[in-house]
Amino acid sequence: MARKRLSSEERREKITEAAVALFSQKGFSGTTTREIAELAGINEAMLFRSFPTKEELYSAIITRAAGELHDEASLVEFISRKDDAGLLKAVAADLIERNERDMSFLRLLYYSALEGHPLSEMFFQMRVRLKIQALAGYFRERIKDGDFREVDPDLTAVAFLGMVVQYVIGRELFGLKKSYPFARETAIDTFVRIFLAGLRKA
Repeated sequence: MARKRLSSEERREKITEAAVALFSQKGFSGTTTREIAELAGINEAMLFRSFPTKEELYSAIITRAAGELHDEASLVEFISRKDDAGLLKAVAADLIERNERDMSFLRLLYYSALEGHPLSEMFFQMRVRLKIQALAGYFRERIKDGDFREVDPDLTAVAFLGMVVQYVIGRELFGLKKSYPFARETAIDTFVRIFLAGLRKA
């Protein structure tokens, strides 16, 4: 029986999926395009036809593995009500859930940083920077309202996101979830309460 012919979009998805799997296991320098093509079930020529440059492949990896940004529409209600805790819990839950669903991308980012690979910088520019800007904008408004302390909004956004991401790294890469098996909701609630306690004016 003849194998079903893949559409160009399906082929790109299979290549991207194979690249993420191999890069997260072997790193960038330890993975060849031949291996990616074999895992995707195509030949190398077809791989280069789908992704003529490395940059295009890396961009597709970021889009696939990192997922889209948290739907801003889902945060509008929290922002309009100035629901500080609701907003931060939603952002934290989204970060944790995305990473727990697929840890291969987090491993891939570690490889890219250790190998001096450009993917980590691409990820920052395409994803992280936007998250920081969105959260910093909210903090800036709450400082103007007089409810939050006079702190740097950008640095405050970095601090919150960093706290959550470090929690994920500790759980998934360093075995923290075995020694401290907290429920996700408990961790998020604790982080948000501690963070807001330091941010809000007395």
